[in-house]
Amino acid sequence: MSTRADVFWRLGTIGFSYADWAGAFYPRGVSGADRLAHYARFFDAIELDTTFYALPALETVQRWADVVPAGFRFTLKAPKSVTHEPAAGHLLSGFARDELGRVLEGAGRGLGDKLHTVLCQFPATFRVDRLDELAEWLRGLSHRVRCAVELRHDGWWVPETAEMLRGLGVVWVSADEARMHEVGRPPMAGVFSSRARPIVPTSDVLYVRWVGVHAQFDDLSREHVDASARVRWWAERLRAVLKKRPEIREVVGFFGNGFCGHGPAVCHRFRGELGEVAGRWAEPGAYVPEDELF
Repeated sequence: MSTRADVFWRLGTIGFSYADWAGAFYPRGVSGADRLAHYARFFDAIELDTTFYALPALETVQRWADVVPAGFRFTLKAPKSVTHEPAAGHLLSGFARDELGRVLEGAGRGLGDKLHTVLCQFPATFRVDRLDELAEWLRGLSHRVRCAVELRHDGWWVPETAEMLRGLGVVWVSADEARMHEVGRPPMAGVFSSRARPIVPTSDVLYVRWVGVHAQFDDLSREHVDASARVRWWAERLRAVLKKRPEIREVVGFFGNGFCGHGPAVCHRFRGELGEVAGRWAEPGAYVPEDELF
């Protein structure tokens, strides 16, 4: 059985402090301060999107680090002041780099070796004609922390992007932005999709975000769509990539509530599709992935 026992899987959710999770994922009466400790009983990684909106106090970050086990890892999402809000033409300015530096010095210092990755998610208005600028900006960061980038404009899917990110060891994020009516079925085979982005390995880590569409579900206490077919497609796709790419050592994946309504439940569903048995992973099926792009 081809298990790729050398590959470590880190799976979790995007955020953890949602009121609707009380009674669904968190037991009734578990306070905000105890939620992360409860979360860490089931998952070994988390993507914190709170840093996208505001830099938390150092004491808060240190408390997060203290309540999770030694092997738990955090991904921090870069602030929107870095990736979305600077004045036109200055998205990757020295100001933006300084802002991200504040995150690394504050939240990063509080997490210590439990900081896994900093995620820079760029809007669809950020286009490939700024590739050289992005490369220069990442060059100033990649020696300080593992960086991952999510690029939302279709124009980025060219060999030059992959070459640049590989040269810097930066992770190219693959994201699934499925709308509600798409979550229940896999994407069309072999078709480039802006909803389920291709997996393009650029380092020894694969990073997938199942984000769906922001605010497409009002109730976050349950799954509103059976995503089994879609997450099965993703599981087969990832295993097929791992089989062909021996340099990959880790897969990181996070589920947002916008994917099918309740992040913890669909994450558990995905783990089931991977076929986890006693810490080992099932043989990849007959799935044939789309041709590698680059």
